Amino acid sequence: MDFTTKKLSFENSIPQLIAALGALFALFGANSACCLILHQPEKPNLSKLRRF
Repeated sequence: MDFTTKKLSFENSIPQLIAALGALFALFGANSACCLILHQPEKPNLSKLRRF
């Protein structure tokens, strides 16, 4: 395989860079939503606490 025929130019790398950034933001958003929705700690039962 000859790698010299494939020229890496700035114009060819811009769409790949935009796609990589979009995938990164989507992954971060999905993980944040999962943490906010599914991994909430249990809320304590406030009726059992003593009042002063």
